[in-house]
Parts: sequence; C-alpha cells; structure tokens
Amino acid sequence: MGKKKADRVFKRLRKKKAAREPWDESDFAQLSLTPLMGGNNDKTRTDDYG
Repeated sequence: MGKKKADRVFKRLRKKKAAREPWDESDFAQLSLTPLMGGNNDKTRTDDYG
C-alpha cells in the first residue's frame, strides 16, 4: 500500500466529519487498514475520528 494513502484517508474522513456527513462501511474499512498503509500522521491522535 502506498505510503501517503493513510494520510489521504485521514484527510477525507476529517472533511466528512467537518461537513457532518455520515461515514459508511467503506470509510470504516479504510480507517481500519490505515496502520498498514503508512504515512506521516500522528497515530496517537484518535480524538479527531470519534
């Protein structure tokens, strides 16, 4: 998986949260795979996604 893929997933989910759009099954599936994707995001910041 691409190194920047996780960063793109986080960015997209933050935008959906800010717009108060519901997350679908695909969003949760991608989020669950982010530890395998790599990227530069701080993995300790889980408060942004709840």
